[in-house]
Amino acid sequence: MHDRVGRGDRNATETIATPLRVDRPVVVELNGQLSVSEALALLQKNPDAVYAEPDYVGEGGAAPNDPNYSLEWHHQKIHSEAAWSVSTGSSDVLVAILDSGLNANQTEFDGRVTLGYDYANDDSDPSDDLGHGTLVAGVLAANANNNWLVAGMNWRCRLLIEKVLDAANFGYYSWWAQAIYDATDAGAKVINLSAGGGTESIALTDAIDYAISHNVIFITITHNDGSGAIRFPGRLPQSITVGGTERNDVRANFSNYGAAIDLVAPARDIYTVDSRGALAREFGTSHAAPLVSGVAAIVASLKPRIAQREMEQLICASAQDRVGDGTDMPGWDLFYGYGRLNAKYAVQIAKQQTPLPEPLNISTRGFVSTGDAVMIAGFILTGAHAKNILIRALGPSLTAKGVAGALQDPTLELYDSAGQSIVSNGDWRDMQEGDISAAGLAPTDNREAAIMRILQPGAYTAIVRGLAGLTGVGLVEAYNLQPTPNSKLANISTRGFVGLNDDVLIGGFIVGATSNYVIRALGPSLRSAGLSNPLEDPVLQLHDANGALTASNDNWTSDGQSSRVQTLGLAPKDGKESAMYVDLSSGPHTAIVRGKDGSAGIGLVEIYNVP
Repeated sequence: MHDRVGRGDRNATETIATPLRVDRPVVVELNGQLSVSEALALLQKNPDAVYAEPDYVGEGGAAPNDPNYSLEWHHQKIHSEAAWSVSTGSSDVLVAILDSGLNANQTEFDGRVTLGYDYANDDSDPSDDLGHGTLVAGVLAANANNNWLVAGMNWRCRLLIEKVLDAANFGYYSWWAQAIYDATDAGAKVINLSAGGGTESIALTDAIDYAISHNVIFITITHNDGSGAIRFPGRLPQSITVGGTERNDVRANFSNYGAAIDLVAPARDIYTVDSRGALAREFGTSHAAPLVSGVAAIVASLKPRIAQREMEQLICASAQDRVGDGTDMPGWDLFYGYGRLNAKYAVQIAKQQTPLPEPLNISTRGFVSTGDAVMIAGFILTGAHAKNILIRALGPSLTAKGVAGALQDPTLELYDSAGQSIVSNGDWRDMQEGDISAAGLAPTDNREAAIMRILQPGAYTAIVRGLAGLTGVGLVEAYNLQPTPNSKLANISTRGFVGLNDDVLIGGFIVGATSNYVIRALGPSLRSAGLSNPLEDPVLQLHDANGALTASNDNWTSDGQSSRVQTLGLAPKDGKESAMYVDLSSGPHTAIVRGKDGSAGIGLVEIYNVP
């Protein structure tokens, strides 16, 4: 509610006799007889009112001009040209710009604009009397190859203009919420809101959730206070929230930061078009968000069914990490999120259109005991950017595959290279059930565990245990949900108890293209790591996709390629341990570790992709 005349639902009239839409927030305009606090107290006592809150006011993220950067340097920084070589967007994608409007009769927007509503002036002419909205639209979607001014990030998408900021750069949350509902109902695929306020709002949150539930991508800003307090709705976890960087990739000093930031994008000296149709140079996170929205609209043209969570994972996984200053830490951090926007990587990932997730070259089955004999799977991600990874720990479902003594209730823990716990899970439906199901990788038994995370390059360890000390045969596997360029798995290793029959250690991996590998089976050398029950004489066997034995080794020095293993620095420390250097063709392969003469103990299988 507010004490200034303004329309929250333009389908309503000024008379109380008109039926109200109770499926959306109703804006109550006060006549001066009650204060906002008095009216709130009255409404909050009404049992028919779900909630009542003030109609808060936020402001756009506009900022004054700033000199000394080259024209459209941001396109080179985020590799727009490489993205455009794949796609420049599609007219099938409608992007809603919720801002101060647009002066649409310009060459830069010719033929691409649909006019929405002017909530600030309560009419159907969302012209830009502030200038901010036109600047944002130019960054996002200025026409390219028309010999005029600048090129936007997306050259083909259509624009829906909703005016939610007035000439003083302010707007009621009710305007923002209603515009989100209207844009969603109008078929918008992407919504860009380069604005924010200081106060939480249930009504605005509900509107955003409505859009996201209809597969709309919602993108907003951290804002421009230079503080650690991200404005609302940027601090909502469901928003894709964008901060700003300088030409040298350092966080811009005006860019807000905090726990809700997802990524950053160029935000100073961004060249665009102003409301007069002239060249303008601007700064602010308001101009970082439309770069992300433009890329998101290109991605949506390649993957029309993509939803908010998948888009967030794709955009964040393809961002370039550790390109800023010392506060740009490995992985996600408060100042840069997952890194700086990279249009090239994002569009290339979307273009791959992988119908099913590709295995991350790790799937190990073995007996899960207690203490040191739990199952420990390690893997290393190398490259320039992150991967969206799903890790599963299976047990009960192995019974259906004929495995005797399956682990009945596995738990899963994920650790980084410093041994810090990242996340753990016992029953997969307890966390990210929707995301895991959408990936087509939901375990068939609710007691099985699964974790989905965007992981930056580095070393990781997954540990499988039995709940409350249970033991049995378990399976740990990892999937790459977003194959990315210039990033690969360099090494996997799994440690577990090696027994007899089904209780051997079985490491499965998939080779993408023909390449060289060193495979090792270790046992005695584990004693130096403090293990009291290592497998004293491991035997290594390699099988192809048909189950045929393709190579085997008992003692690594007897392998015909032992000199190569030694040259690569991968020679086992104990002569009884096994290793082989093999040239493998694309497809699945399986390494099996047994104990010689039926011996048992803790063993380790490792797979290295080598030159």
